[in-house]
Amino acid sequence: MAAQFKIEDLNALCDAFNQHDIEKVLSYFAEDGEFLTPVGDEIFGGRIKGKEALKEAFEHVFADSPDIKWIGENHVVSDNQALSSWRRTATSATNGAQDWMGCDIYTFKDGLVIRKDCYFKTRT
Repeated sequence: MAAQFKIEDLNALCDAFNQHDIEKVLSYFAEDGEFLTPVGDEIFGGRIKGKEALKEAFEHVFADSPDIKWIGENHVVSDNQALSSWRRTATSATNGAQDWMGCDIYTFKDGLVIRKDCYFKTRT
């Protein structure tokens, strides 16, 4: 039987993001795991695929926003998918103060993240 991703795993993954522990974050992703960004040229936003590309993207986010945090997380895990809703706060060197609500839809295979699909609210 394939390993299952549990709520405890999602809690630990989110903790790793909040600790800016890129290696721990990547340990939850499959080698060909992908992150669908909320902004990009495609209908789904943008796509970052593979651990090396994910590492570079997360390093950039943490360097640009050293105080970034996801707070008030609420997680639901069912079968091979999960929903994580949160409030993200950060001070970006390039974009200034940030504060918004959002969610991630995760898809898993063999106990690892194969897709992290991110959505967030924008202010006008």
